[in-house]
Amino acid sequence: MRKRLSALAMPLVLDGHRDNYRKGQGTGGQADTAGYALFTLEVGGWKPDATTAAVAEYLLLRNKDSDHWPTTSRRPPSEASSFTTTYLALRGLKTFGTPEQQKRIAERMTKARKWLVATPAKDTEDRVFRLSSDPVYRRGLKFLIGSQREDGSWLVRSRSKPFQTYFETGFPHGKDQFISSAASGWATTALALACDPAPKKVSAVKEPPATRTEKK
Repeated sequence: MRKRLSALAMPLVLDGHRDNYRKGQGTGGQADTAGYALFTLEVGGWKPDATTAAVAEYLLLRNKDSDHWPTTSRRPPSEASSFTTTYLALRGLKTFGTPEQQKRIAERMTKARKWLVATPAKDTEDRVFRLSSDPVYRRGLKFLIGSQREDGSWLVRSRSKPFQTYFETGFPHGKDQFISSAASGWATTALALACDPAPKKVSAVKEPPATRTEKK
């Protein structure tokens, strides 16, 4: 549910728990929820404020003696990796960390970087959160562009045992719609983040009216 919250609803959800975040207590889902929340706000163009600063403080306090942020979710194949949680925490701190938090952020990033390099990836989710501009990443973008359906979605076949009763949401692909909606969200985000920033609009400068030279 936390990944489906819009960038407009997310600030209201976070703000109601601001004190808990500031104290390092967090909410259900812990670092997974906090990381996804900040990522949602970043993609939505949200500017840093007191609430995002509180969530960043929580991430600094959470697992502060560890070299990474362990996941609390067990929802394979898309949400069960400490690589995911650690990546989202680092990205959230980089985007929304306050000037006063920068020293601690740098220390956590140094420790986490060593963990990411030294820890073997076990599955696809582990691997994708270790890529950057690697050729493999570029091939992944090409695959996403080529596999998008005409309706704009991506189809992923469900491979996990359902833990809730099926119901129709209106998203395409029938009984595969839940994993497909998550996949479509990730695919869209990946393609959007891979694009170069939109050029700033430059206001047109009007030429001054021509001055007519009068003949004497």
